[in-house]
Formats: sequence, structure tokens, C-alpha cells
Amino acid sequence: MLIFLLISIFAPSPPELRYEDYIYEDQIKTVRLYPATEGLESKTMPAVTSLGGTLQLEFDDLQADLDNYVAKIIHCNYDWTPSRLSDLDFLKDYNEFNINGYAYSGNTHVPYVHYNFTLPPVKLAGNYVVIVYRDGNEDDLLLSKRFMVYSGQAVVRPSNGLGMTTVRATNHQFQFEVGYGQLDIPDPLDMVNVVIRQNQRWDNAQVDIKPSFVRSNTKTLEYRFFNDDKSFQAGNEFRFVDFKSINYPGQNTARL
Repeated sequence: MLIFLLISIFAPSPPELRYEDYIYEDQIKTVRLYPATEGLESKTMPAVTSLGGTLQLEFDDLQADLDNYVAKIIHCNYDWTPSRLSDLDFLKDYNEFNINGYAYSGNTHVPYVHYNFTLPPVKLAGNYVVIVYRDGNEDDLLLSKRFMVYSGQAVVRPSNGLGMTTVRATNHQFQFEVGYGQLDIPDPLDMVNVVIRQNQRWDNAQVDIKPSFVRSNTKTLEYRFFNDDKSFQAGNEFRFVDFKSINYPGQNTARL
């Protein structure tokens, strides 16, 4: 009698690329993408830059040894699907960049390596996703991060119109105008796509926003919201408390 033992070893399938802010490996932490300008305040700014500007990418890898990581830039449509443009349409260089900036941790409970990389400037305004992968293998993904590049041909400015919201004490609502005087847009209702974000968040972004009024003579789109639609919960972080007296609790103070 012959007994054959067949053992099938299945390699895990590579993760599917997500065209959004996402971390694919648990040991990757503190991913940040911000304008590469002077000053610490730039690190708190969103991943948005003007045409010709650069962005700085940073992240931590919770392992003691240095690894070979590569960055790549992907051009996307307005809805964050990959566009049909070739790399040479929006980049001057070959679209694979070694991440050579790094620093080892010192005297930390968990050893890690801090990586940093300055993204090259792109030639076209639009939506982009930068991905980082290991050893030139795009299936071995570490992270993906969205960023946007603008040309300044359209102008966004606050509107004087007031929205009639019933939750004004707890929510924020933004009225604004879009001026497109430098652009030829035959049908702005269908060709202009507006997204409203609360700070740097994408999870609660407001999309599919149509203008309330179209001023063709001045090439202006007005966005005024007359109900609770397109608003964001404020989420107060700091609140007033009164500690002037140690004998009697003041305003917003339960006890001392």
C-alpha cells in the first residue's frame, strides 16, 4: 500500500490597493503627509500643495532593522479612481523613488525606524495617491496616502449667504462661492465637482454637492445650504470652567 501525503502551501494573497489613506501592515505607524515648507506649523496642514510645490512624507516602522522601501505616485480622477494618464504625463522622472531618508530610534521601549521622503513636484494639477511598498514589489504594500495639487485657476471664497440650520449650536456649515473666470466650462452643473472636508478627514467628507445658484454672467457658482444638509458636528475640544473659588464650584464645575 502506498500512501501519498499531499501538502498544499498557499501563500497569502497580496492586499488590494485602496485609493485612499490606508495602512496595510500593523507595524507602520504615524503616517504624515504635509507641505514641505519651513516651520513646524506645516506639519499640521493637509496634504495639499500648489502646482510645482512639494510634500513631505513621514512614517515609522516598528522594527529595529532598516528596510528597502519605494514610493510611487498615482494620478486619479475626481472620484479617486485611477486615471488613464501615463506616468510621463504628470512626472518628469521615472515613477519609482527610493526612500533614503531614515533615522533610528534611541532609548525607546520599542525600537523603530523613522522614514522621510520628499515627493517630487508633478506637472499637472489634480488628485494623487502616493503608495509605499517593499523591495520594488508593488504587491507588498505598506501604505497609501491621498494628496491634491491645485493650479489656482478657480477661486473658492466664503459666501455672505447664511444657511438656515437648526443645529447651529453643535454643527458647522460652510457657505461658499466658486469663481471660474479663467476656465471655459460649458456645463458647470455637471463638470464641476465639489468636496467639503472637515479638516483632514475623509471618512465624513461631503460629496456630490450641486450649486444653489449659477451666475453665468460672472462665471460664479454659489453654494448656500438652507437646511441641515452638508454640515459637520463641531466636536468641541476645549470648554470653559470656573476654578476661581475653592469653596464653591463655579460654572461648568461639578466639584473640586
